[in-house]
Amino acid sequence: MFLRFSKGDPGALKPVLAAELASKSLQLDSLEANFRPALLCDGEDLELFSMNAASCYLLGAKSSPEFDRWLEWEATELSPLIHLHVVSCLNKKEDSAVKLSYWIVSLRWRTH
Repeated sequence: MFLRFSKGDPGALKPVLAAELASKSLQLDSLEANFRPALLCDGEDLELFSMNAASCYLLGAKSSPEFDRWLEWEATELSPLIHLHVVSCLNKKEDSAVKLSYWIVSLRWRTH
C-alpha cells in the first residue's frame, strides 16, 4: 500500500499510525506540491481520500456509534482547533479566538 501526501500534512499521520498498530507495510510518497492525501491499496482498484477512512481500512475497524462519534468529534471539533493553532503559530500571534475555541472544545469533549 502507498500513502501519497503533501510534505508537512499532519492528516497523513493517522494512516501511518494505523498501519503501525496493525503491523501493515505502508510505503510513503511525500510530495512537495500541495496534494490531497490518498491511500492507494495493493491488489484493489481502491483509493481512499479520507484519512479517517484510510485508517479504518488499515485497522480493519468495524463501525459503531461510539467510534463514529469520536471520528465526527475529531473532524468537527479537534481538527479545526489544531488548524487555528497552527495558523496562529505561523503568524506568530496568539489570537484570542484560538484561546476561546480551545476552551469550547475542551468543554464539549468533557461532556461527551
